Amino acid sequence: TQIGKTSALEEYQRTHNHGQTIYLRMPEGGGLRDMLHRLAGILRISTQSANLKDRIIDAFDNRMCLLVDEAHQPFLTARGSSRIRALEYLRDLFDAKRCGMVLVGTDVLDYELQDGAHRKLLKQFTRRGLRAVRLPDRPTAADLTLIAKHYGLASAAGEALDLQTRIIRDHGLGSWFSLLQAGSRMATKAQDKLSWSHIIKADAALDRLAGLSR
Repeated sequence: TQIGKTSALEEYQRTHNHGQTIYLRMPEGGGLRDMLHRLAGILRISTQSANLKDRIIDAFDNRMCLLVDEAHQPFLTARGSSRIRALEYLRDLFDAKRCGMVLVGTDVLDYELQDGAHRKLLKQFTRRGLRAVRLPDRPTAADLTLIAKHYGLASAAGEALDLQTRIIRDHGLGSWFSLLQAGSRMATKAQDKLSWSHIIKADAALDRLAGLSR
């Protein structure tokens, strides 16, 4: 979690769109009906259509790519065989159209596919994949340097590095972005050039607001 999966998928879809790359965020609960309705909306197919499953499949061809985010959702709240109906539908779609398909989720997805109660039923699903890639739990130092560079900052050092390490470890990359943005707003308001001191001050201000001043 909090490694930037969703942002990466959204950016890929934005830069490789032209109607060929479809980004689908699996709905909370991961039920087949909810997934079909969301995908139909993306494809501009009426959810009142007869044979909605077939209409969606017919909307794809082998030049398209479906990016499925939050693919672990079916395993969080659904029970029994209903947990895998959405994934089995995606397998049907792939078999019918041979489109590109990327499923992205947390460790829950990996566990359920490899060791979960329905792993045998999902074996046909997993065997269609080329590679499973495990993302690191935290961004690399090189990634964090690139992020800092985007804000016009040098690589974090000293107190700034300690702060960066703590936020990434305890709260994740999303919180680090939020803090960088808060520091950037602070610098803009003061009509200053952004520096690490603004990030450190922004963190201290947020701590005071939360009653956590150290």
